[in-house]
Amino acid sequence: GARDSVRAAFRSLPVDLGARRALAELEMSWGSPGNAWAALRDLRPDSASIDAWLDFAARAGAEERWALARDAYVAALHVRASPTLALQAAAAALNAGDPQTALALAPASGVDSANAAATVLPLRVRALAAAGKPAEADALVQGFAHLLLPVQLEALERSVAFGWVRTGNLERA
Repeated sequence: GARDSVRAAFRSLPVDLGARRALAELEMSWGSPGNAWAALRDLRPDSASIDAWLDFAARAGAEERWALARDAYVAALHVRASPTLALQAAAAALNAGDPQTALALAPASGVDSANAAATVLPLRVRALAAAGKPAEADALVQGFAHLLLPVQLEALERSVAFGWVRTGNLERA
C-alpha cells in the first residue's frame, strides 16, 4: 500500500541520511520501531550517523524497546568508543534481558573510584545476578563495599539476593 511506496522511496539508493532519518521517524509514528532501526542501521558509520543512532537509541529506550536501543548503542559504540556509551549500551542490554551482552559491554576494570562504584558497579552486579552468577555479584559488592553509601550497598545486596533466588538458592537469598 501507501506505506510500502513511502518506504521504497525513502530506502532508494544511494543511502541518504536525511531520508533514512525521516523514514525512521515515520516508522516510529506508525508503531514499527523495528523498521525504524532497519532504516538507520545501514548508514555509513560517520559522526552524523552516530548522532542518528544515538537519537534513535534514546527514543527506543524511552519507549522501552530495549533490544533496539541496545543495537543502536552498540552500533554507535563500534564507531565511537566511550565509557559512557558503553554503559548506556550495557544498561539497554540488561533492560532487554540480555545480561551476557551487558557484562561484555560494562567494563570490569576501572571500577576503582566512588564515581565508578555508583555507575558501573550496580550494572555489573545486576547483570551478574541476572546471568545466574550471584556468587560473583556478591564478591564484587563485598570488594567495593568500602566505597559505597549504606543505601547503595543495600540496593546492591538486593540485586545479589535476586540472583540467588534466580538460581533457586532461597537460603542464600
